[in-house]
Amino acid sequence: MKSKIKRDRKVGKGFDIEKLAKIWSVLSENGTWIHVAEISRISHIDECTIRWYLDHYLKDAIEEEKIVPTIRLRMIRLKPGVELESYIKALNYINKIRNDNKSVKR
Repeated sequence: MKSKIKRDRKVGKGFDIEKLAKIWSVLSENGTWIHVAEISRISHIDECTIRWYLDHYLKDAIEEEKIVPTIRLRMIRLKPGVELESYIKALNYINKIRNDNKSVKR
């Protein structure tokens, strides 16, 4: 029987601007459709983290195409006309509103 090792990991709330910027720069430099594994390879960020950021933070800034719906083969590219700086400001504002609403006792 394997012993369970408890790890002292703390998950930060919100997003890491550096990771978001790395993912964004890979997408913007590529310009065409790119696979999640390729984004991971270029940015040196784990694929799970890439998928998390795409699904939770960048979903409104990207276009996604699934080549084969039954296989997790996702091709991603940035939507035209979306800027990183304004997108980060909007995400920060949304997080601030969510945190303010959580701190208010109901």
